[in-house]
Amino acid sequence: MKTFDELLNSILMDYQNQFPGIDISKGSLVFIKSACIASALWGLFQQLDWTGRQIFSDTSDSDMLERHCFTYGISRISKDEDDASLLARLLNRLRHAPAGGNKNDYEQWALSVWVPIPDGKEYVKQAYCFPCPFGAGSVGVSIISSSTDETASPALIDAVIDYLNLKRPVAMVGFDKNTIVDPARLTPDITVALKAISDLKTITPVITAALTQYIKGLKPSETLFTARLLQTVMEIDDVSNAKIISPVSDVTCAWNQIIRPGTITVTNMV
Repeated sequence: MKTFDELLNSILMDYQNQFPGIDISKGSLVFIKSACIASALWGLFQQLDWTGRQIFSDTSDSDMLERHCFTYGISRISKDEDDASLLARLLNRLRHAPAGGNKNDYEQWALSVWVPIPDGKEYVKQAYCFPCPFGAGSVGVSIISSSTDETASPALIDAVIDYLNLKRPVAMVGFDKNTIVDPARLTPDITVALKAISDLKTITPVITAALTQYIKGLKPSETLFTARLLQTVMEIDDVSNAKIISPVSDVTCAWNQIIRPGTITVTNMV
């Protein structure tokens, strides 16, 4: 898009081409008229550029993004939901159109559920669908709450059960507290022995933060790999060598379980 100065210079050159020798110096009548025209054109270009951005959901402003979402029955779950999260939900809906009860359908249905709480809303922050946990025709859904400790309240679980029973295919097995779950937390303790440039007191918070970030990124049913724990520690600059003392082997979990950090202990390698 042309700048104001580029538009002005273009108009002045047009005048000069049409009327050779005409005065186009600053302050002349032609210059003043050209500046007015350039200003109006610049405003029109700005409006067209803004309109073009609003046409597409991934470049639109907040209020227009909400309009795009409204078309598909999507709204902000809470005032804390930012534009990036809202856009991600819309793009997921566009890229994965409802398909009569596939895996993505159940996750998206669950993500639209919320219940009122004294200070706002508790809503489903993450949802994971698992096919046939109790045999053919059954579906399991593990949900993560927006609450501070990620634990879903009974009210939220009941709301998800009710909503998914309304949305599910009529021939499918119904949902209950066995199939819509707040996954049980497995919290294995982790002990790391290491050699580092920094002293133990300085490096321990860094190790703890890195391991916590990795473990909190795990989803229901995902395995905690000791090799990944070691990799996470070894990627820290100050660490020259490390060994995972515990757990002694990978920690696995079921579809209705999730691994979260237990006590993390950092010691010097002998």
